[in-house]
Amino acid sequence: MLSLEDAVNEMIDYGVPEFRRCPSVSGEDLFIPYMMNDALECYYVLKNCRTPEGFTQDWLSGLADAEVNTSYGGGMLHLTHDDGSVVTLRYDRADYVMKCYRYHRIWHFWMPDHAVLRQLTYWVQTMADKWTYLGDEAVNEAENSLLRLAYFGPLRYYRPFRENLSGKYPDYIDGSEAMEEYAKEAGDAAFEAEVRQYRELLETLEQRQYPDPLLSLKIRAASRKLSSLLCKEERLPLIRLLQEKVREASEAWPEREYDPAAAAGMEKARREFSEIMRLRGCSGSYPLFEEDGKKLLATEELPFTIPELDYEDYEFRIQLVYPEDLS
Repeated sequence: MLSLEDAVNEMIDYGVPEFRRCPSVSGEDLFIPYMMNDALECYYVLKNCRTPEGFTQDWLSGLADAEVNTSYGGGMLHLTHDDGSVVTLRYDRADYVMKCYRYHRIWHFWMPDHAVLRQLTYWVQTMADKWTYLGDEAVNEAENSLLRLAYFGPLRYYRPFRENLSGKYPDYIDGSEAMEEYAKEAGDAAFEAEVRQYRELLETLEQRQYPDPLLSLKIRAASRKLSSLLCKEERLPLIRLLQEKVREASEAWPEREYDPAAAAGMEKARREFSEIMRLRGCSGSYPLFEEDGKKLLATEELPFTIPELDYEDYEFRIQLVYPEDLS
């Protein structure tokens, strides 16, 4: 389990310290979100936290260090600002919460085109993030296998947002081995052979004792070729296989649970959406429909279970996607 002190200091190092106040029976709790995404919610709650007057989120932007002291009953979180000033937050106890959830029905559309491949990339990167920051307790066996694809460079061309992830997820041989295994399982011998050649280039580069510009150029060219092959119709059996494996890995975790009013509102939205699809002439049932021989998947964007930790404008959304369209 990640300690409170380590969690806050890591957030400071990354420049993302964030505290959220929430009234409670005992006074005011302070939520410290460590990692919040579609697959998990991990945070600390400082129960009955007493903050000094004038303490705001803006003050956190210049934090330099955090130290926890529990010597005197309860706890004290000492926050040192880069100007040398110190603020002490006193609390009764610090509760650590880490909950993993299903995520395979949650899609995002931050970038145009190639929605299916971008979502696949997002899923495996989310798994890799869970493992990187929280270790084995945050991933199951199926995820532990799939997350290796985050280190398969050609898939990274379909990143779900504009940030370049090559530094965070470098091209590892393990990533190519994973894609090679999945291509073989899907019966995609042509793609399996291309990935094998790419892996062999990476292995050759790893064995070099000195920089090899020509070999590096060959690897970049092979990576671009593989990324273009991924969006071909011939890859559909492989993509279906990976989608199914993601679904199985995701379903090992529970659904998010919301308060009754929020849950009822989401169910109402799903019923209304199903009726719209029926009037449109689609067959099937939520979330998978069919229209003119093509599958249509109703995807969702879900808020966090703790409203205080969510963005003010974030709400439940349903959007349609063609789950077998690789363009």
